[in-house]
Amino acid sequence: MVVGVALTVLVAWFLVSHRDEVATVEQGLVSTSPWSWLQALALSFALATSTGGVVRRSLRMTGVSSTLTAATRLSSASSFLCALIPSCGMAGAPLFAAHATRRMAPASAGAAGYFIACIAGRLGLELAVVLSIPLLASCGIPISLVLVALAVHALSTLVKLAVVVTSRRHENTLVRWIAATGSRLRRTSASPSAGHAGQIVERFAAVRWRGADLRVGLAWSVAGKLIGGLLVVVAVRAVDGSISWTTGFTIYAAATLVGAASFLPAGLGAVDVTIGHALVETGLRPAQAAAAVVFYRLFQLWIPLVAGGVLASRLCRTRAERAKRAGLTLEIVSPAPPATDLS
Repeated sequence: MVVGVALTVLVAWFLVSHRDEVATVEQGLVSTSPWSWLQALALSFALATSTGGVVRRSLRMTGVSSTLTAATRLSSASSFLCALIPSCGMAGAPLFAAHATRRMAPASAGAAGYFIACIAGRLGLELAVVLSIPLLASCGIPISLVLVALAVHALSTLVKLAVVVTSRRHENTLVRWIAATGSRLRRTSASPSAGHAGQIVERFAAVRWRGADLRVGLAWSVAGKLIGGLLVVVAVRAVDGSISWTTGFTIYAAATLVGAASFLPAGLGAVDVTIGHALVETGLRPAQAAAAVVFYRLFQLWIPLVAGGVLASRLCRTRAERAKRAGLTLEIVSPAPPATDLS
């Protein structure tokens, strides 16, 4: 909450003190061609689908079947909740658990699949960054900054992994996180039992990490980074700039990593500054680079965030309706108490 207010105040101050630059950026966005918007929209959809591919394969590793379409909807809704609710990245676990239940699988399998999807996505990003390190200098991005961000990101990945698999002593912590997130989604005080966390740990530990599903999930994750690089290229070309695809891929990977390591919601500020600085270093004018960043973030963040919010609302409403119907069914089929003879 404090971070959000601080960012809002900072953005408002910047807009007021740089009115002329903002007008130039606005003109640059207005002059973009409809073809650029269609390209960016298609890439935004492809980026969401690649994340859905990671989710689908991760759920399969815990025995939960899902279509690519359903997995994409689930990942989009989960991304919205993770950006909205400060929960150490655990906000999507209740949605995954409910999805597993709808697929006639244990809720613990869905929650375990969520953690696997998080780890697969993180590993894909780290792999993309390692591959792009030799190109960082040409983009004006300090290698030391990326290496520090990579270390922080890898450490946080290990910490999340350790919380789930280290020992049963972490069950209470896991229960509190999932209960807090679930209560915010349901607006109730219900909480899972301690046994649920133990089941998640067991399913997580039983996963075959050398299976084909993990390799395919990582391939989906890396493909998403390649698509993100194309989105950066399209954003630059939309404002009459020009960069190579390798440069766009490098900028995307580095900026996404820096944003993730900043622990800010959706990397707000960190991603924008990193991309803007890199684009200026590659030869774009500051106003031109700012317009490209706004165009990029519109299709990489804001449109998917709105779509994820709609999907999250629908999934939560469907979950509540199912729970209500289940309660009514139990009430109808439960036997009536025997009559008492008062004579």
